[in-house]
Amino acid sequence: MVIVFGVYRVKFGSNRVINTLFQTLALNCFTGLNSEPQREREREAEERYRWQPYLRPLSPKIIPSPETSNPGQMAMYIRVKRSKTTYFLQCDPTETILDIKQKLHPLIDQPANDQRLTLVETGEVLDDSKTLADQKVENDAVVALTLRKAQAAQLVDIVREASLLDMLVLTIELIDLQDKPITHAPLIYIYRPSCDFSYKSTLESIKISLSKVLVHFYPLAGRLKWVGNGSRVELECNSVGARLYEAELDAELAEFGDFCPTPNLRSLIPSVDYDAPLHEIPLLLVQITRFRCGGLSLGLATSHIMVDGTSFSHFMSMWALIARGEPLGILPFLDRTVLLARDPPTRRYNHERFEPPPLLMGLSNNDEERNKRTTVAMLHLSKTQVEKLKNMANDRRAANAKLYSRYEAVAGYLWRCTCKAREHKGEQITKLYLQVNIRNRMKPPLPRGYFGNAFLRVVATSRAGELMTKPFSYGPSKIREAIEMVTDDYVKSALDLVKGLPNLTRFRTYHTVGSAQGAFYGNPNLEITSWLGLPLKGMDFGWGKEIHAGPGSVAFDGKSFVMDGPNEEGSLIVALRLQVGHMDTLRELFYKDIDDWWCYDNEFEDVNIVRPNDFYQSRDADGATNW
Repeated sequence: MVIVFGVYRVKFGSNRVINTLFQTLALNCFTGLNSEPQREREREAEERYRWQPYLRPLSPKIIPSPETSNPGQMAMYIRVKRSKTTYFLQCDPTETILDIKQKLHPLIDQPANDQRLTLVETGEVLDDSKTLADQKVENDAVVALTLRKAQAAQLVDIVREASLLDMLVLTIELIDLQDKPITHAPLIYIYRPSCDFSYKSTLESIKISLSKVLVHFYPLAGRLKWVGNGSRVELECNSVGARLYEAELDAELAEFGDFCPTPNLRSLIPSVDYDAPLHEIPLLLVQITRFRCGGLSLGLATSHIMVDGTSFSHFMSMWALIARGEPLGILPFLDRTVLLARDPPTRRYNHERFEPPPLLMGLSNNDEERNKRTTVAMLHLSKTQVEKLKNMANDRRAANAKLYSRYEAVAGYLWRCTCKAREHKGEQITKLYLQVNIRNRMKPPLPRGYFGNAFLRVVATSRAGELMTKPFSYGPSKIREAIEMVTDDYVKSALDLVKGLPNLTRFRTYHTVGSAQGAFYGNPNLEITSWLGLPLKGMDFGWGKEIHAGPGSVAFDGKSFVMDGPNEEGSLIVALRLQVGHMDTLRELFYKDIDDWWCYDNEFEDVNIVRPNDFYQSRDADGATNW
C-alpha cells in the first residue's frame, strides 16, 4: 500500500502559492509516527528540502503497490518527501532504487529518469541500480524527492549551417577523448538581478543566445558513440542539441549561505541519466531556476570528455557576449587532431596516473573506505592567510628555486593537513592528483582558442610522515616536481601510451559518492584542482554579473577545488569533500597551523598569473585549470 500526503496548490493573482497539508487517517496505520523524535526528524527533513524546485503539482492519491519481492520477509516502509508532501511506500530491502521510482511514477506523473532520490540522513543521492539494503536505507528512513521538468522545447533549437553541421564525425585517437570518464562537470552561477528585471525576456534571451553560440561551439550540440571494442569513443557532430530546463524554487538565495556544494545546491543543475545509451546523452545540459526572492541560478552540466575548465570558460564568455548583443571574441579552434599520437607510438616515461591508487596500510582493498560517510565544506582563506602560507612555503625552499605560487603553497598545506586529520602512519604512501594545462607546454603551443580537453593528470607521491614532519616547503616541492615533468615530450608519451592501451573501460567510470564503480581516489589519497586564474567569473548575460560561481558538487572523498575568493582580492576558497570522521579535525588543523606558524613578514608576489583575457593562450602558473 502506498499512502500519500498530498498538497493542494492555490494560485492567487500575485502568483503566490499556498501549500495546505492534506492529512489522512492512514497515519493511524503506523505505530510510532506520533512520537516526538519522529516528528522532530520529519520537521528537520521538511526544512531541509522545503526549497527543492517545484516543477509539477502533486495530487493526493492512494494506490496499491506491487507485492514485496520476498513474501517471507517482513515489509518495511520508507518516507519519500517532497516539500510538504510525504509518500509512505511499502517496500522490500532487496528492491532497487529504480523499483522505488517506478512506484512513484503513477503518483507524481514523472518517469523514473526525471526523479532523484536522496537519503536525508547522509545527504547522498541514491543509485538506481543498487538495492535499499546496499545503500543502508532502513525501515522508516526519510528519502527526499527532487523532480525535473523540461520546457516545452526540451532540446534547444540550433541555428544550422547545412554545409557545416549536416553530419560531421570526428574519430580521434587522442588523450582528451579516450581516457576521460563518461560524466559531466556540474557548475553553478548565482545571480541577483535588478528590480527592473524581466524573467520572461531573460528566459527567451537564454534560449536564443544558446542556440546561436552552439553554431560556433557545435561539438557541444553533438553526441558521443562507442567505437572499436566499446571502450573508445568518437564524436558525431549531428547538431542534435543541448538540453535546457526551467525550474522554480520556493526559497531565498540567503538560505544557501556560502553556496557550499551540497546535494541541495546540486539540485539546481540538471541530472544526467547514464543508464541511457551513450549516443542519447547530451553533452551540455542547462537549467535556469527562479527563486522566490527574484534571484536566478544558471546550472550547467558539461561533458568531461568534451571540454576542460579553460574551454568551458571560453564557451561561457562567448555565450554571454551573444546574449548582450556584443561582438564576438576569439572563435574556438576545433581541430583536435593537433593532439594525435605519434606513429609509431613512443612511450618514454612512467605515467603514474595510469597506475592503481595506493591503499591504506594493512588493507587489501578499499571497500571499507568507499562506504564511509562523507561531507563537504568551504574553507575560506583571507588574503593575509594566503600570503602567510606562501611565506611558510618559501621560507626554506632551495636557494636556486623560484618562489612557490599560491596554488603550490595551499595545495601542499592541504595535503599535509589531510594526512594529519586522517591519522596516517609515517610509512603510508599517499598520492596527490593534479591537472596540468598543456596548451603552452606543447611545441609549438596549441592554437589560440583551442577547444577541447587540453590537460594532463599527473601525480605527486610521498610518505605521509615526510609530509607531516619535514619543512613546510617539502609538500609544495613535490607538487612542483609533478607539474614540471609535463613537457612536450611527456605529453606525447602519454598520448602514445593511451593509443596503445587495448581497453580503456577502467577510465570511463570513477568512484563518486554512493557508487562502487571505478577507481577509488579517496583515503589515503586526494585530488586538488586549481581554478585560480580561470576566467569563470564575470559572466553577464544582460542582467548583471553573478554573485557566485563555483562547483555544483564535489564528487568523492579527498576531492577539492581551490578558487579565488568572492570578495577580497587575493583571498581563496577551498571546496573539499572528506569523510565525516576527518572533516572536523581537518578544519581545526587547517586554521590552527596557519595561526601558530611563525614566518617572516616578507611578501612574495605571484609569478606568471594568468590574465582573464588570455585564458586561451596562457598557462596558469598556480597549477592546472580544470574541473
